[in-house]
Amino acid sequence: MISKILFLCTGHLSKDDRVFYHQATALVKSGFEIEIISTKEFREEIADQILIRSFDDKAMTIHEKLQTILKRLNISHPQLIIADMPIAVIAAHLYKKKNPVKIIYDITEWIPSKKNMAFISGFRKYTKFISLIFINLYAGLICSGFIFGEYFKSFPFRILYFWKPSLLLPYYPNLKYIKNYPIDKFKTDIHLTFSGLLNKDKGIDAVIKAISIAAGIRIGQKFKLRLIGEFPTSNDQYFFETLTIGLPQNFQIEHIHFLDFRDYCSIIGNTHIFLDLRIKDLENRLCLPIKLFYYAACGRPLIYTDLTSIHKSIPDFNFGFLVQPNDYEKIAQQIMNYIDDEFLYKTQCNNALNISRKIFNWNNIESKFLSFIQSMSSTIKP
Repeated sequence: MISKILFLCTGHLSKDDRVFYHQATALVKSGFEIEIISTKEFREEIADQILIRSFDDKAMTIHEKLQTILKRLNISHPQLIIADMPIAVIAAHLYKKKNPVKIIYDITEWIPSKKNMAFISGFRKYTKFISLIFINLYAGLICSGFIFGEYFKSFPFRILYFWKPSLLLPYYPNLKYIKNYPIDKFKTDIHLTFSGLLNKDKGIDAVIKAISIAAGIRIGQKFKLRLIGEFPTSNDQYFFETLTIGLPQNFQIEHIHFLDFRDYCSIIGNTHIFLDLRIKDLENRLCLPIKLFYYAACGRPLIYTDLTSIHKSIPDFNFGFLVQPNDYEKIAQQIMNYIDDEFLYKTQCNNALNISRKIFNWNNIESKFLSFIQSMSSTIKP
């Protein structure tokens, strides 16, 4: 039977909410010995009975990164490795050549994605795209099984490798981390929240333009937008600064840098409305946003881009408005509808809380995750 499990993260930090606060914590509670290695930061500690031995790979070649991971795996001797990216799966496979180990590929990212292809131009863009597809398919071939964070990201793996065990494990939050605030009717101040990367792709311009319209109409009320996140590039910050020129005097913006997971969960619910107006391209349409479930757990309505992934996961969406992100006037009207209609607002707040407590929470899927991990020792040969 498996007793030691290692999370190998080459795309996520050691205390990633999915890895550390949900999967790893659940496994510790079930009696497993857990270690996390991330290549995205230097961190060595024991936190909540989880050993973290991470390093920063920024200055390393791919070969150096693989060798460093391999050395650490040879010290740890895990019996099961949960890997988050193709390079992590390949490193685990190198270790498997001399050691009995099972490898689960936990797929939460598109490979290739817009992020992978950024800053690459010309013919190199095509060769990079094709190479990433083949590397990702190879990772699927050499792993022992899959965990899929989203339905659409299970393609093409669950078709090409249909014989391999898999689990659909959504990004539902453990409600114990979420701080809930009283549902109060609107007064003079209107608080709105956006969190994530602060760039045009994620819709920061649409958010500001829509609120500006509402603030221009409701001059007797104060609108405060809280941004939680970072600008990916200096160009994104410059773009944001141009958006803030000439805002209505009753519209203020507060910027908070990325927060520790617990801190984030403790403050996001202190708002009236969440907004996310990301561009509606193919990748965004098929990506199911993690934040959606955290917003619902806060018991607040949200105004979100109308995404195919949301319709797939939440057919009866009843705690907000799904919109076209460039329809600023309609979005502004929906903000004002919440302000004017107390019954609508409180109904959707309660709808968000109810669906979160009944369906979209970690307690509902934790046992499936643990059963899947435990089954690996009996159903898959190393």
